[in-house]
Amino acid sequence: MAIKRLRREYKMVLKSPPEFIHVTPLMSNVFEWHYCIEAPPDTPYHGGFYWGYLRFPGDYPWKPPSIRMVTTNGRFKTNYRLCLSMSDYHPETWSPSWTVSAVLIGLLSFMLGKDHTLGAIKTSDAFKREAAAKSMKENLASAKFREIFPELVERFADLAATVAVKGPPAGASASGGASSAKPPTGAPPTGGPPTGGAPPTGAPPTGAPPTGAPPKGKAPTGAPPTGAPPTGAPPMGAPPKGKAPPGKGKQTAPPPTPPPGAVNPSALPPGRFARPGRGGGAVAPPPGRMI
Repeated sequence: MAIKRLRREYKMVLKSPPEFIHVTPLMSNVFEWHYCIEAPPDTPYHGGFYWGYLRFPGDYPWKPPSIRMVTTNGRFKTNYRLCLSMSDYHPETWSPSWTVSAVLIGLLSFMLGKDHTLGAIKTSDAFKREAAAKSMKENLASAKFREIFPELVERFADLAATVAVKGPPAGASASGGASSAKPPTGAPPTGGPPTGGAPPTGAPPTGAPPTGAPPKGKAPTGAPPTGAPPTGAPPMGAPPKGKAPPGKGKQTAPPPTPPPGAVNPSALPPGRFARPGRGGGAVAPPPGRMI
């Protein structure tokens, strides 16, 4: 009956495996089942793989199995028969309706708690995290583990190959920590001048104009005076390009004939301005005055 029951449970495990737990019976001995707990997140065991095994009596399911854990874990003694309500330590509390999956789920629940029992130990969370980081290396050192869980061996071989090809994450050292070459906060980039220090040798003092620039307030040699039009621009007041100045190109009327007695301005000598005088002649304006 025990063999028939265990075979049926194996089919159930293949169809619906318990969460966080890999489990399989030995092909050579159906009464010995090996498990590997893949610790859930948000626990000090996260990242750890904890291998152990159950041994069932010949009159299972009327009597419970024994439970041991092989991998160093910080919660239980290794290779020690654990005292739990669903183990062979307490046959009086055992129920034949319990299955292999139920036993392993109960074991994981007790492992994540803090209750004490025979076979349990007390360690710090730091120790548990360290043990978790080393757990798979410890498991892979066992030929029996490699034989029972070839899929886990292959999984970690692929992971190791990926890390070897790609290397550690960017910004991390070969040991997995942050690179020590990063300058402290607020430090200038490597090779730059110290903050607030002198400029590099040969550099002009702070605030000085660029090399070759004229002194402040003076225009560079050859530059047009301030306000002058740009080079090539037409003189101020000249008509736009392509247009003739007013009156150019058009026939203008002759100047009107002056009335009798008037003086023709064009007949005056240079520097004289015409103005009717009392006798009708031209009178020169006083010096400095214009009509």
